[in-house]
Amino acid sequence: MATDSPVFDNARSQMALALHRLLAAGAAAGTIRDGVHGRTVPRALGGTTGHGRSAT
Repeated sequence: MATDSPVFDNARSQMALALHRLLAAGAAAGTIRDGVHGRTVPRALGGTTGHGRSAT
């Protein structure tokens, strides 16, 4: 998700990198499955929080 603000784009990239590192460490330790990427987690969380839905 791109924005007009480099601050938010940078923060999103930093979070994705941190998540990627944590997921890679978990996969290497055998505690989580391999193949999940850092950008996948925020997208999945966004889908569970109702982001983008209008209140009715």
